[in-house]
Amino acid sequence: MHPILKERLEAVRSSFLAHYSGGSGLPKPSNGKDRELFVNEFLSKVFPPDIRYVGGAIIDSVSAERSGQIDVALLLPSAPSFAMPAGDERLMMAESVAAAIEVKSNLSTDWNGVKSTTRQVKQLQKHVKDLDSDGKCIVAPIPVYAIGYKGWKSVWTLKEKWEETPKEERPDAVLMIENPAFVSANLMGENEAELFAFISHLSQTIKAHSAIEADLSRYIG
Repeated sequence: MHPILKERLEAVRSSFLAHYSGGSGLPKPSNGKDRELFVNEFLSKVFPPDIRYVGGAIIDSVSAERSGQIDVALLLPSAPSFAMPAGDERLMMAESVAAAIEVKSNLSTDWNGVKSTTRQVKQLQKHVKDLDSDGKCIVAPIPVYAIGYKGWKSVWTLKEKWEETPKEERPDAVLMIENPAFVSANLMGENEAELFAFISHLSQTIKAHSAIEADLSRYIG
């Protein structure tokens, strides 16, 4: 890794963890502060400003299913979503979402929560094209990322836990911050490479899903 990039990533991670540690031990009703910190102090400062970070539920036009509450959904720049006039939580269409992210204080103690959310999101499908050669709709899943400030002790323990998780409950990628590690199907990283692996993976996901041209009129029926 380029030494200047390595130095910058180490500084970013140290600063980010300092923000997290400064708020630990304080009363909080949920993981909302952890989520806000991850979005405001990291994601929004790394990725372009046209990406929107919202919470809420996701539906699709392929089924009558819906997700549960999503910590963070990355909305594509021109994608519509629906908020109540006095609230921030949104109802999102699958085609509007580049990725769903679960943020946990500790992955090792809340892995069941990650699996539950992942299962709910993965039952949804983005409509890509009406018919293929077999007369079926072409669909694509919504990528799911799990982020934990704390977790297991090493990248290899994380990888083992990730691989033994049933596919329908397994997030596409997992990032641990305190014990730095990143795991996905085709990319792993630890130490200073952990943050860059996550950024690289999510960047490719956003690029791929931005290319999907959705016909939202399908939601009319």
